[in-house]
Amino acid sequence: QAWQARVLQIALGETLPAFDRQPLTDTFFRELVSLSGFSEGPRMAREKLARRGIHLVIVPHLPGIRLDGAVFLGPSGQPIIGMTLRFDRIDHFWFTLFHELGHLVLHLSEHPDQVFIDDTSPGHGHEGEADAWARERLLPAPAWRGFRLKPVTSARIVELATRLEISPAIVAGRVQRETGNYRTFRPLLGSGLVRRLFADGTLFSP
Repeated sequence: QAWQARVLQIALGETLPAFDRQPLTDTFFRELVSLSGFSEGPRMAREKLARRGIHLVIVPHLPGIRLDGAVFLGPSGQPIIGMTLRFDRIDHFWFTLFHELGHLVLHLSEHPDQVFIDDTSPGHGHEGEADAWARERLLPAPAWRGFRLKPVTSARIVELATRLEISPAIVAGRVQRETGNYRTFRPLLGSGLVRRLFADGTLFSP
């Protein structure tokens, strides 16, 4: 609750356009994930969401609390996504962001008073639905199925990412999550490349 209160406080200090669900199309989400291919991608994503009336607030997690992100509606009905960057990796940023967007698209219209707070570990119910939604937007099923038909190598990860115009970290992270082997392809995950992007005043402490 303390973490969420800080996220809300920061969001209320921002002035964004009115939120409109209509522009949240498949094209919008494809454009959003394509920003992952840029070194400044997380900052660019924050700016793109802001132009659609969606707050993205970075507040570090409190010690001892396993928390990656949350999404809820503010008093004016504008969506607020909070992220902790608990794991400072490119793949984790994009999966967490799209997981929260999944809740926004799938669940918040039916449950506007609910706060979805996540540690992005595999879940069931609403959490499983948000996971599946995020996986499909980040890495569409047809491309993923074709990719998994052959042995996975770093070169093939980069080739698929280049073809889809996304970060190789997204592909490598998906491989780790689905195989359960978190020791493979670590150099492709973009470790240590996210928090520094928000160190100029857009990264806030509770």
